[in-house]
Formats: sequence, C-alpha cells, structure tokens
Amino acid sequence: MNKEQREKALQKILWFLNDKHIKYFYAQQLAKLCGISKSSIYSLIKEIRLRNIGIIVTKKGYILSSRAEKKDDLNYIRFIYGRRASDYIAAKAAESDIYKRWKGEINDKNFRSMYRPLIVDISQGMRVLLTEVKRQENLAIKIG
Repeated sequence: MNKEQREKALQKILWFLNDKHIKYFYAQQLAKLCGISKSSIYSLIKEIRLRNIGIIVTKKGYILSSRAEKKDDLNYIRFIYGRRASDYIAAKAAESDIYKRWKGEINDKNFRSMYRPLIVDISQGMRVLLTEVKRQENLAIKIG
C-alpha cells in the first residue's frame, strides 16, 4: 500500500468510525468496507493513534474515544491493566534468569535501570480503578 492509498484508507476508517448510525466496528468489518486486509486495519489503527486520535477497543469493536461511554472507558482500562498485569508477571518471572546471563557484561545499576520499568507494579492503579467502579455502582444504586 503506497502513501496515498494509506492516507485514503485512514480517512475511510475515520469516516466509518464517525458514522452516526453505527457506533462500533470490528476490524473485519472495517477491512471489508475499506477493501483492505484485516491486518492492515490493525496497522492503520495504530497509525491513527500515533496521530493522537483516540480509538479504543471494546468487546463490541473499535470506537472513537470521543464517542465512547463510561462503560467503554472502564472496559478499555480493565483491558489495558489486564495486559500490563500479564506482562508484569512474565517480566518478573524472567528477571533473575536474564540478570544471570548479563551479569558479567553489564553493571548492576545499568541492568536495573533498564529492566525496572518493565516490572512496575500496577496494583495501586488497579485498586484505584476498582474502588472508583464500586463507588460509581453504589451511587447508581442509590440514585436509581
């Protein structure tokens, strides 16, 4: 796909995501509508995000963050925390083995400064999220 075709496909994706009648789109739907492959959609979604246009993924499909609802935000944040938690567990489990391999070639301080950001504990952020969700649910029950 050349630069011109890529730009045209990006504009089509944004046009469809702005559609007032359909709120969510799966990658497969966008691919069919734009006449490109599903893997190209993933690449183009990433490019759109790099242009600072928010697109979030939900169980119902992709949606512009400007059109999303609170439940979409919440599910997206949970998705991100889930992925980061999985990465945290994997990085933490492999840390000692990786360190052993690099011990003689890189000093401790450099290794730790390189590896530590990968194993930042996200449990505090998750606790805040869950506390806020519980508070919102309790508020909805009292109001409703």
